Amino acid sequence: MIRNIVFDIGDVLVGYSPKKELERLGTNLNRIEEVNNLITKDDNWKKYLKGLIKIEEVLKKGGNYT
Repeated sequence: MIRNIVFDIGDVLVGYSPKKELERLGTNLNRIEEVNNLITKDDNWKKYLKGLIKIEEVLKKGGNYT
């Protein structure tokens, strides 16, 4: 029986670099910066990551995140 699941997306146990992963996938450099800014600077995205708002609210409040 599984008792615990650990999600590590904070460079604690496993390294995580969205920029490097997007580069590895061959993503356009402008798109990489756009995604990085979304993850690191957008207040609505930060609220979503904290569970304060739903993804639908993030999309409705502004920005084209697709």
